[in-house]
Amino acid sequence: MLRDHRAGPRAGACVRAEAQIARMQRLWTSIKNGYLRLIGPAADWCVARGVSRTTITTMVTDRVIFGGGPYGHMLSGTPKSVGRISRAQLAKLHGTYFRPDNAVRVFVGSVTAEQGFAWAEKFFGDWKKPAAALPVKPVAGGPG
Repeated sequence: MLRDHRAGPRAGACVRAEAQIARMQRLWTSIKNGYLRLIGPAADWCVARGVSRTTITTMVTDRVIFGGGPYGHMLSGTPKSVGRISRAQLAKLHGTYFRPDNAVRVFVGSVTAEQGFAWAEKFFGDWKKPAAALPVKPVAGGPG
């Protein structure tokens, strides 16, 4: 039986929580729109080059909230940081992590398990696991 979460002894707490969530949503919308106004010309320049206003807002918001720390930066990089990546660095990254023991094959649609396994064997069957073990990536903020 389904019960209305707003009924019973905790009804007041639920209503207050819902009101607080609504206030936070309005505040977030106001902040987001304010950022867009502040960076208007820069945002227009970025949008003209294919960057969405949502992405721009996220970049600015993350920087304001988290500063120069790890969460204050776009994980995908910026045009400036991406431009500093060399071909050799990309080749090394590809050779290190793009390997069969670090991959997931996904088939979507009307595919049976037998078809999926047959296609995986046909298209990836000769892809051999390197002799070197897959490197363990350090966890940010972890022990040590």
